[in-house]
Amino acid sequence: MFGRVSISATAAAAMLLAADLVTAAAGPAFGRNIAFDSPSINHPFLAVPRRGPVDRRTVYASGLQFTHGVASGDPYADSVILWTRAVPLDVNETTHLYEDRTPVCVAWEVWQDYACDDRPRKVFSSGKTETSGDVDFTVKVEATGLLPFQTFYYKFTDCDEGRTESPTGRTKTIPESEAWIDKVTFAVYSCANFAEGFYNAYGTPARKDKMDYVIFLGDYSYEYQEPSFLPGRTPMPFKETVQLVDYRTRIAMQRLDPDLSLNHANFPWFSVWDDHEVANNGWKDGSGDETAMIKEGVTWDQRKHNGLRAHFEWMPIRQVDSDDYFRIWRNFKIGKLVDLSMLDTRYYARDKGDDIPGAASTKRTMLGANQEKWLFDQFDQSQKRGAIWNVLGNQVQFSNMNETAVSGEALYYDGWMDYQAQRNRVMDNIIDRKLMNTVILTGDYHALWAAELTYPEKMKYNHENGNGAFGIELATTAVSSYSGYGILKSLESCQKISQRVVADNDQVKWAEGYYRGYFVVEFTPSEMKADFFSLDVGTRNDKEILAATWVSEVNTNKFKRPFGEVKTGVLQGELNPWAHRS
Repeated sequence: MFGRVSISATAAAAMLLAADLVTAAAGPAFGRNIAFDSPSINHPFLAVPRRGPVDRRTVYASGLQFTHGVASGDPYADSVILWTRAVPLDVNETTHLYEDRTPVCVAWEVWQDYACDDRPRKVFSSGKTETSGDVDFTVKVEATGLLPFQTFYYKFTDCDEGRTESPTGRTKTIPESEAWIDKVTFAVYSCANFAEGFYNAYGTPARKDKMDYVIFLGDYSYEYQEPSFLPGRTPMPFKETVQLVDYRTRIAMQRLDPDLSLNHANFPWFSVWDDHEVANNGWKDGSGDETAMIKEGVTWDQRKHNGLRAHFEWMPIRQVDSDDYFRIWRNFKIGKLVDLSMLDTRYYARDKGDDIPGAASTKRTMLGANQEKWLFDQFDQSQKRGAIWNVLGNQVQFSNMNETAVSGEALYYDGWMDYQAQRNRVMDNIIDRKLMNTVILTGDYHALWAAELTYPEKMKYNHENGNGAFGIELATTAVSSYSGYGILKSLESCQKISQRVVADNDQVKWAEGYYRGYFVVEFTPSEMKADFFSLDVGTRNDKEILAATWVSEVNTNKFKRPFGEVKTGVLQGELNPWAHRS
């Protein structure tokens, strides 16, 4: 579909920018639809040049189908990314690959309501943009001119006097970087296999309305051809996703889920991808042990482009650097309270791993040199501005855990322990600069755990009082994907595995692998509190268990003692002899 492009993507982008400047001088500006960048305007396989500013052409401006609701994400103190899908009324919205590229005009508006008096609502940001079949009729705009740490409402309409409109969404900006705030709260998710369970973890907290934002740590969609035992949960297309249309169709199907739709419409997301957005155990040049493989006439490189492009089109992700290939890692300064860095440990630069001999190689990288330097720069900036909590949104296990109870292998080689030299540099950087209050949020594993971060080669660790830890790791289980302890294992079997995990690892204070769920983490100037919720995903329901609450007091780098009661999983008790760390 890219054969029609006769000029470079860079030149096209420059021409479009010039055209937009002329248009802005002549009349109302049309905002850029970020979905056309998908996700790098300078990559020839991903850029989709617009054909000029909307208001200089005859375009479709009539009724629209807003088929998949609304979403928002990546808020700054003065702006936020807004998303919808706007399909002309006479177009089949289920096709997801279109020959007709007629530009479609879409308008949007952001406002605040005044609940206490009769004043009309105040519009803070509005504009028009375009979409087309090139980007599956998705729309992503940056709404600017907003106020920090405030709630706003938004909607999209057609450009024909707004005769058709989207549902109303709610979003929230973050505080200014130098602001002092009392509290900020996040719901944390990962791993949402549509076929393996209902999305109760999205819907239940959304209805409780107790968080400010959502952090999503990857595996938003899955590539498998997988029948479901549950009604209405067999994913479409019923094949392994390889082509661009496959990935678009898969994401579009799950975005119709009412619980996911509710969550997206009411909370801005900070999200990253993991492997399944393209293929299992993916890395920069392949998937698992396969490299340069061809499926359905598609090379791995093009398949990766297809999956990540569809994900970028359908998610409210901010484009932080159009010149940097597939860059999704980015930072958010949430007042002086939280410094949040969202990492890409998967597709930006990750080398092939999953083997013992190469795990300690100094040449092997998970982040790549650019992202590693950027991360250390974020540590510098965080210290200089006096941020209290330093939070890493991270896809895969960081802690060095004995995994024998789970897999029979000593280490988990899809995580950081397969990239030990870079992991050591990250730990050295945190410890040597005396960076306090490090919290690593982890997904991928489909099980819960709470662990203290240890580096026995540099700091003696006392597992009883937590002294010697340099931070904590909180792992969320899956939204719906099967347990990381094994498919369809019983509660009793999972409890036995959890018992061995905490007995084999003195830094792991709690583990649970039977239930699906999420956690809500609250940061204040004095402490971090994480409430873990466990739930069943075999039916659509709102039932959940507050499984455990973990607290870390500021400047302690460990969990508060004594630990609280846990209602699921296993709290650390007696350790096996080999579990102790010097």
